[in-house]
Amino acid sequence: MENDPVFQWTKMILDHLWLLVPLILLVYIICRPSVLRYISRVKFGDFELELASLKEELKETKQQLVESHSQVRDLIAKLDTNAPWKELRRAARPLKAQAGYLAGDSLTEALSGLEPGATPAALHAAAVIARKRSDPAVLGQLVACLDRLSAADDLQGVRLNTVWQLASAVHLTLVGIYKNGTTPIPDLSLLERARSVIERLIGHPRVIEDQPNDSKKGIQGPAAKALRWIGTALAAPPSEPQP
Repeated sequence: MENDPVFQWTKMILDHLWLLVPLILLVYIICRPSVLRYISRVKFGDFELELASLKEELKETKQQLVESHSQVRDLIAKLDTNAPWKELRRAARPLKAQAGYLAGDSLTEALSGLEPGATPAALHAAAVIARKRSDPAVLGQLVACLDRLSAADDLQGVRLNTVWQLASAVHLTLVGIYKNGTTPIPDLSLLERARSVIERLIGHPRVIEDQPNDSKKGIQGPAAKALRWIGTALAAPPSEPQP
């Protein structure tokens, strides 16, 4: 019988049937998503599908996003940018804690504080969140914001700690790109604009007066670090910037 072709084909199909069942099951679920409400776990051999757990995790993630959005709004509403520096530092902690949970429209709304016309509180919160996330996709917004501020004699009246947060956000974002390999990589035009803006920022009278006894502790500290990364990136081959 072992030499019988029919027997051999039948044996091969039965031996591999367990591989086909999960695939068939997944195709069926995709075609009939309504069955998900009736399934909590499917197990066949070593293959196990826990849909109830997955659905619960997705529900919890969605709830966390909603709560983070609401909390960030409340934190911005309560934020007093005229408060002493230590109070600003305390106020930044919950913003940083929620920064990683923001996504989609809630993240866009939080970062809208970097745009013209934003309130001082919204700008400060956006700077804190951008610094915590260090997202390369936000680098252009950060540079544009610092461009506006550094072009004004009084930095548009913005608190120095807010400007420090912005400069540090640029620095940490550049570190993420050129040291840790995060993407997208900024194009040369953005890097050149960033260099011009940071140079102007470092030379701004209000920035020079920030921590005059130890400029590294003031805005000039992260700004100078950002400027070094920009210079290195511009000097390196386009595809392989080196720190």
